[in-house]
Amino acid sequence: MNKLMPYSMMDWLYNVINSMNWIFAKSMPRNPHEYCLRSQTDDETFVRFVNIIRHYGYEEEYFGRVYIRLDFNDYYYWTMGDTIENTILINRKRRNGAQYDLIADKYDDLFKDPESIAEDREIVKMINYNYGRVLDIGCGTGLLADYCVFDDYVGIDPSLKMLDIFRMKHSEYNDKLVHTNFESFYDPKGFDLAVALYGVASYINPLYYKKVFDVLNDGGRYFLMFYDDDYYPYTYEKTHKEMSRYMLNEYIKLVFRSEPIKYKNYLIYEGSKCR
Repeated sequence: MNKLMPYSMMDWLYNVINSMNWIFAKSMPRNPHEYCLRSQTDDETFVRFVNIIRHYGYEEEYFGRVYIRLDFNDYYYWTMGDTIENTILINRKRRNGAQYDLIADKYDDLFKDPESIAEDREIVKMINYNYGRVLDIGCGTGLLADYCVFDDYVGIDPSLKMLDIFRMKHSEYNDKLVHTNFESFYDPKGFDLAVALYGVASYINPLYYKKVFDVLNDGGRYFLMFYDDDYYPYTYEKTHKEMSRYMLNEYIKLVFRSEPIKYKNYLIYEGSKCR
């Protein structure tokens, strides 16, 4: 996972990435990716981008060689590891799979019983969406979209297979879904509501809790559901696939400055960003 990056730097990176000329690497069809050339980029901008990758990225081994990789929205970025002076290009590739890919095809079937549906409706009522731009963190197969119609919506999830199912169910959101985790996500527009349902917030690295306020507009609300620490999630039990998650600690109370609402097997932190 990336090291914690200032949100203002993510803004700079977003704009630079969208301004660069990305070229498909035709000579490597078995490893489909794109690259941008230093010679076609402002040199100061190129060097800063490379330094960001190397400072905030993390090591990943590929065919016996270790590279520094930086995740950002749908893509990850890397260079070939040469000195800054000799680095001539930046590569990028669509992000690959995630742990929930393993259960995506059976996920919705786990929650079709009347009790689950009633619980969904109760949660939607608690969220009380009535206007504005929504960020659905860990949107999965589109649970929130099953129950709500939005003025403006962005769903993010690290599981490509979960997003594929979402798109089949709700094609109207095809261009509103981003294959990424919350830590690597950036959008230039703010949100009026950020939600993470049914334990999704437990997959957010605690270092990134404060980022919830970065993505919100002034007065924007958040509704984050964490697993209670003594709860073994039903999803794990039924699929026999245990996912890695973070346990709660006292730091969360310092960030959100409130006591959680206990709801069945979940702890809900909700509030708003002060104007």
